[in-house]
Amino acid sequence: MKMSDEQKLHECIEKYRGKWEIKTDWGYIKV
Repeated sequence: MKMSDEQKLHECIEKYRGKWEIKTDWGYIKV
C-alpha cells in the first residue's frame, strides 16, 4: 500500500514538475 502511494506521488511529481513552487526557509523551490 505504501509503495503504491509513493509511486502515485512520484507520478504526480513527474507530471507537474516545473509547475509547482514550494515555499521553504531557503526560498521558493520548483518541483
